[in-house]
Amino acid sequence: MLRTLGRYTDPRAFEDLVIANVNGSPIHIRDVGRVEDGTKEQRSIARLNGVPTVTLEIRRQSGANTIDVINGIKRELRALQANSRRT
Repeated sequence: MLRTLGRYTDPRAFEDLVIANVNGSPIHIRDVGRVEDGTKEQRSIARLNGVPTVTLEIRRQSGANTIDVINGIKRELRALQANSRRT
C-alpha cells in the first residue's frame, strides 16, 4: 500500500513520485517500474476503510532472490512509515 499526501488527477503523475533516496539522489517510481491506468478495464477494486484507493503491486525481477526482495521491501516500508510519522 502506498499513501500519498496529495491527489493526482493524472495517473502518469505517479511516475514522478519519490519512493526512496539513495546517496542523496531521489528514486522515482519511473526508475524502478511503470505506471499504468487500469481504470479502463477494471478487474478488481481496492478500498481502505470503505473508500476506493490505489494499490501498488511489487514483483521481483527474473533471477532476483525472493527473500532479498521481501527484506528490501520491508526495510523501505519501515523507513516510509517512520518518515510519515514525522510529518
